[in-house]
Amino acid sequence: MLDQETFLKEHYIDPKEFRACGISWEELCAIYDSYVSIEDHLRDLGKEFVDAYLYDIEKAGIHSYRYRTKDPEHLLEKIIRKRSEEPERFADIDRYNYHKYMTDLIGIRVFFRNDPCKLRKFIGHTVAFRLGAVHTGAAAAHAAQYTVHHGQGVGAALHHQVTARPLQNHAVAALAV
Repeated sequence: MLDQETFLKEHYIDPKEFRACGISWEELCAIYDSYVSIEDHLRDLGKEFVDAYLYDIEKAGIHSYRYRTKDPEHLLEKIIRKRSEEPERFADIDRYNYHKYMTDLIGIRVFFRNDPCKLRKFIGHTVAFRLGAVHTGAAAAHAAQYTVHHGQGVGAALHHQVTARPLQNHAVAALAV
């Protein structure tokens, strides 16, 4: 079990702010344990997505890419922060549903040589970019696993959320292009 005092100190969270967010330390530890138990699976899903959709980096115009799973302690820090910032929206977050609220448990960052739209066109031949669904075509074998949702461009990156169906249709990956 994580030590509460050490955690709060290492993540610069004031104990008053933690108490005000209204989630128990025991619940956060349960979320931590749950997440650690699925982290390897999430890492595998990230690798599967990269292998399935970023396989031809030359054709897609990709310079390089990275993927990661969210650090378990950063997940807890984010939950505390989100409950403080938007208490109504995150009031019901717990060990059973945190993956519904945290859409970046897997992060995939793609860097380009030239044209960032080239990847969208490339993936679009594999994954039909429609809100909430992966459609048939070359990606039919993966349709049961992934859904891509478009987000707003932030800075130089276009953000998409990728849903892994084994995690009950909740967005768990942030694809930054």
